[in-house]
Amino acid sequence: RHLSLDAGKTHSWCALASTGRTMPSRLPTNVSSLAKFIASPECRSIAILTGAGVSVAAGIPDFRSPGGMYDTLRPELITATAAQRRAMAADPTAVVLKDMFFANAFPYLE
Repeated sequence: RHLSLDAGKTHSWCALASTGRTMPSRLPTNVSSLAKFIASPECRSIAILTGAGVSVAAGIPDFRSPGGMYDTLRPELITATAAQRRAMAADPTAVVLKDMFFANAFPYLE
């Protein structure tokens, strides 16, 4: 079982899981009870999964927003083959394709 809590204005979600044989008898329903659960011996591990909303709320543009990676991509300045640059110029989303990343991670990392 897992628990999801709305973290508030950032629209981030927390997922909580216990690695024990049984889950807590009463799962936390708010941030205060979640903090108490985390501090208790009943909590053995925590995994927090977030999406683009966390960085966007912090002022970091996501890939698709104006000023984001797809909008500002300049293939001619990236360490890539001519064919990879043409693919990125035709479709900026090519920079995150699995095949391109495994062949050359620089376009994504630069």
